[in-house]
Amino acid sequence: MGPADVETRSDLAACLDALRLAEGWKYPKIDREREKFADAGLMARSTVNDICTGVKVPTREQMEAFLRMCRREGDAATPYLDAWERVNDSGSGRPRHTRRVREWDPLLLGVHRSIRLPDSEGELPIYVRRDVDDEIRRSLRRGKAGGECFMLLVGDSSVGKTRTAFETLLAEVPNWWLTNPRSHADLEAVAADPGRHTVVWLDEITRVLRNGLTAGIVRALLFADDPVLIVGTMWPGPYRLFRTRPSEDWARDPYENHREVLQLATVVRVDKMPSSDESDRAAVAATTDRRLAKAATSRYGIFRALAAVPALIDHWQNAPDALSQTLVTVAADAARLGAQTPLSLDLLRDAVTGYLTVEERPRATAQAWAVALAYGVTELDGAATMLEPIGSELGVTDSYRVADALVEHIGAARAAAVPPASAWEAYCTHISTDADLFELGVAAEKRMLLQYAERLYRSSDTAESLLALGYLLLRQDRQDEAVASWRGALERELGYLHHLVEDLDAMGWPEIVDELLRFAGVRGEPYVLGQLVDRLDERLQSEQADRLLREAADAGLPGAHVAHVLRHHGPLSVEAEQVLRQAIADGDPSARYLLSRVLTDRGRLDSVEQLWREGIAEGDPEARSRLADLLMRQDREEEIERLWRAGITAREPRAWEQFVDFLREFDRPVEAEQAWRDAADAGFPVSRSVLVQLLVDQRRLSEAEALLRELVNAGEMQAAELAEFLYERDRVDDVEALWRRRLADGHRDAISPLADLLQDQSRTEELERLWRQHIDRLGGVDSLTRLLAAQDRDAEIEPILRQRTTAGDGLARIQLIRRLEGEDRLDAAEQVHREAIAAGREKHMALAMFFKRNGRLEEAEQVFRLAVACGEDSAWWGLVTVVAQRGRIQEAQDLQRHGLNPDGSTALGSTPETETDERNPPHPR
Repeated sequence: MGPADVETRSDLAACLDALRLAEGWKYPKIDREREKFADAGLMARSTVNDICTGVKVPTREQMEAFLRMCRREGDAATPYLDAWERVNDSGSGRPRHTRRVREWDPLLLGVHRSIRLPDSEGELPIYVRRDVDDEIRRSLRRGKAGGECFMLLVGDSSVGKTRTAFETLLAEVPNWWLTNPRSHADLEAVAADPGRHTVVWLDEITRVLRNGLTAGIVRALLFADDPVLIVGTMWPGPYRLFRTRPSEDWARDPYENHREVLQLATVVRVDKMPSSDESDRAAVAATTDRRLAKAATSRYGIFRALAAVPALIDHWQNAPDALSQTLVTVAADAARLGAQTPLSLDLLRDAVTGYLTVEERPRATAQAWAVALAYGVTELDGAATMLEPIGSELGVTDSYRVADALVEHIGAARAAAVPPASAWEAYCTHISTDADLFELGVAAEKRMLLQYAERLYRSSDTAESLLALGYLLLRQDRQDEAVASWRGALERELGYLHHLVEDLDAMGWPEIVDELLRFAGVRGEPYVLGQLVDRLDERLQSEQADRLLREAADAGLPGAHVAHVLRHHGPLSVEAEQVLRQAIADGDPSARYLLSRVLTDRGRLDSVEQLWREGIAEGDPEARSRLADLLMRQDREEEIERLWRAGITAREPRAWEQFVDFLREFDRPVEAEQAWRDAADAGFPVSRSVLVQLLVDQRRLSEAEALLRELVNAGEMQAAELAEFLYERDRVDDVEALWRRRLADGHRDAISPLADLLQDQSRTEELERLWRQHIDRLGGVDSLTRLLAAQDRDAEIEPILRQRTTAGDGLARIQLIRRLEGEDRLDAAEQVHREAIAAGREKHMALAMFFKRNGRLEEAEQVFRLAVACGEDSAWWGLVTVVAQRGRIQEAQDLQRHGLNPDGSTALGSTPETETDERNPPHPR
């Protein structure tokens, strides 16, 4: 058995035993000759026997010694060490839903089933390599080498995102462990201990975000001791929704966490339609797989056709009766608004009433329902159904899940259609999943259906929903209820307090902020008490602040007694030292630092030193660094060195790095390099970028440059650091060569630095060619148009902006509209807006604001109402303000406080034709 075949402990033992015999190491010979090796102690006969019979898996040290004995070193040892890692890196103790990449069935990971033909072989057709594969695989390789790797494939439903993600992983890391977390508990478990060689699979990341994926979890994975690869997929609609901040500073931001998560990702766009190169590759594969040949003729694109998307859309559009079609529409509406869990039959029955006309409702008999359901679950091309039946018991269907492709298609067709009241009543009655209730509540609130939003938020009863409910109640001038809702949110998740305080301060509600801070403070958050005390002091309410601290101290709240003593006796008092020492004994993590400041201010540096030495002994992670700073100020170099060496011996994670910095500080570069190499040999997670700087310190520039180039090629360092190295040595030509070579290799991050270099050298023609060639890059249009404007070539700018706008460049569209408005060509600007909306590239809000900006208020109101129906952010406030501007103040107030009904009418209050009292206009507060 060769090393490439090794998967289990017994495989490894057989492989190593075969190697032993091939090299002539029989056991008597081991007894006679093992003393010839420097590491003979590792190669006792009993040890070798245990390794070669599978009694135990060797340690890394034993494995390397065995291979040296068998004359396998360097590249020759690598296959054996890889085999050892596969066995040593077993799956025991890993999170649920974890197995090696090559062991996963891609269908279980979310890959869509393929259409079937009579002679089809296998569940899936031959994989057609995508144009983005190389980019993804480069990122995966950087991740394998220790770089951060969070790949997010963004594209429409059924365009091959998940298959592409899986196939690139299979090509790069087939033996890594792939974990598929399905709940918040799963996410926390893998973040706490991801293990070695782990891929975290986040297909349809929108659902994972709903299940508790946070930016903190992602950062924990990206900065784990061993490399972790994160791979996810997402639709463009939710991606745009989550990445877009509210247009008003005061607006509630329900997706702040989602945006933080997405900002950590490297986004790869997967197109709906195949490129010419992809079509060519598919044509070659189609000669051996007729499924590809059939899909290649579809107007929906080969990849969507493979997932039976054309059949799904045709089946829905050509339903035999109104109920059969409407039933799927009801399910698609619920899904596009946020219901991700399967929908019960009761929900579908209750919701459908408002969709059917009065003539159609009598025909919705039991028999008609049976026909409609049978039509919905009909399998199409052997690959998909419009409605997937879900059951909790054998032979029983409890609920249905609508096909993703139909959610997308129907959602696009009905983007401005608000579901009828029967649907919202059904959501409130039958939806029970907290995440679904919250998302439906957000959808209702954006559409100004405030009565339904409130019911949905209250039904969810999570911190997130209660937070949103508070904002909704405040908007309706129900301050006491808003505060009660926020208290409930803070009881469940105190982490919301910071942003809540910021929002309410910005909105002008200091009294509510004080009340919430007091509520959080009495729940044992000392930093909150301090914040509230500072706010009271700023408003010259010191007596109230004193009373608050005294009450908190009497109640025994953590930190309150310390704060009370420091406030009344001063930080230099004997009482302050006593209370801080007691706080240290009680485990207060901040008390030691506060006491060190007190003792330093009193000139008792010996006591400070003793304090930090005690901290080291007690395991305070900051103590060694604090003590080193103190010794540095006293020029006690030898003691600092002993301090850091002791930290390395204790295997403190950052001790070796601090020791290297110390040696560099005292101009001991040779020793610093040796310390780095010792740390690497000892298994510390060292960074080779540090070694680069150590080589530079010793003027070993050729070695430093060679290592830099190696690290850049491996993705462990940014090319900008190599460019800076070359710049510092006046090697500008080499810098240009670096950026041009990286650009030729597909690294688009080379464009801007190359452009800067050409700009500095006034090579304008080359700069223009560069930007024209890469005008699709972010900022490319702006850079090119500024360059042309500087040369008084304004006539060339508008054609470029129009061309890029047609290609879908949003920044170019904004620039074009501003240019047209500036030239008072309003009809042309309006046309640009309308074309962008029709192509799905712009929100209605942009056109509404254009009308409002130019005094066309009637048209603005119409479009704001359309934007509200589409659920666009802040559209409700645009509608309220434009109605007020048109003189209908009472209606504007009713809209703000009560919202709309699903049919578009104002939910409560009259709508006077003429209302001119502007003494109390609506306000976002």
